[in-house]
Amino acid sequence: MATVRGYIRTVPGGAFVADGTPVELRAELNNALLASTSTLNGEYTFSRDGSYPPYRVVAVTTDVTKITSSKVTGMTGPTTLSAVPYMFRAWSDGVIANVFGVLAVTAGGASMNITIDAGGSHVRGIIYDQLVSRTITIPTANASNPRIDTVVIEVAPSGSGDNIEGRSELKLLAGSPGASPVAPALTQSSTVWQMPLADVRVDAGISAIASNKVTDRRVFSSPSISDGGIGTAALASLSVTLAKMAANSVDASKIVDGSVGSSELASSSVTLVKLASNSVNTSKVVDRAIGDLQIAQNAVHAFHIRDADVGTSELADNAVTSAKIADGTIVAADLNTSSITEFVQDIVGAMLVGGYESGGEQVRPRYVDSEGKVYLDIVTPLG
Repeated sequence: MATVRGYIRTVPGGAFVADGTPVELRAELNNALLASTSTLNGEYTFSRDGSYPPYRVVAVTTDVTKITSSKVTGMTGPTTLSAVPYMFRAWSDGVIANVFGVLAVTAGGASMNITIDAGGSHVRGIIYDQLVSRTITIPTANASNPRIDTVVIEVAPSGSGDNIEGRSELKLLAGSPGASPVAPALTQSSTVWQMPLADVRVDAGISAIASNKVTDRRVFSSPSISDGGIGTAALASLSVTLAKMAANSVDASKIVDGSVGSSELASSSVTLVKLASNSVNTSKVVDRAIGDLQIAQNAVHAFHIRDADVGTSELADNAVTSAKIADGTIVAADLNTSSITEFVQDIVGAMLVGGYESGGEQVRPRYVDSEGKVYLDIVTPLG
């Protein structure tokens, strides 16, 4: 809140003027009356949200008119008053955090009024401060079409003109009704700069603003930092989280070799395209982690299998056909005696077509021993 306070004394002697002496606050630009009051114990006070434009204080006593101007500049220690707005430009435009209700705009839903909480802002080097909440009445709704109004802080930046610079105030910009309304354009020039606080949608024919019709547009003031202005030393440990990193902002050249461990990888984040050729060996695979679903068709060749690694439990039923057995691979020691006997019996029996007859006797195969010798039985038919 801007406060203009002073004392009026008589000359000579320095006594306070009489109580009730009228005092006016007038604009330097056009002498317009901004406010009026009267003295008490020689003191006068003017207050308003935001800040006044350049002004004059005019006090009329019984015999003289006293005038004091706000357009006074000069040294205040090591700097000049006119340099102060430029010093504030080291901060970005926005609402000042943690000051009262941070200029939040709300609607109660019972009337066309909206409330702007107390708070302060910094716009183009000019401070707007508001010590208590304010109420603004939204103009009557259009009967046929909605519109969007915008609550703004408007300032006259330094350099905008001797008679207006430094002014800051709260304003409502009325939008234009339409089937698809848009917020009114902001003025942001060398003489007038508007910063939005909120948009208010005014639907056709309404008589009250619902709470969900207010859209917050505030940004918060912060120190202006040039590109590359923050170095490693300025960052606290663990201060850079995933949410702070832009997409594709970190490439391999920015990561120290060996610094990314399993705890840094999200589940399912390592896909086939992320693996370099020959980067996965047996030491990287957990025992029994690879099942048949993980092996592509025709992916396993003989040279991929260690000697003696395939046992009976690894073979499916009927998986080994004669086409899978190389010539000369099976020797006598590999064959079970009973299986050979049955096999040879079938072969010899087939060859003899029921047995070889000689002088009324039949020769039939009996068994084959472990050395492959065939033993025959001679059978004499009865009758």
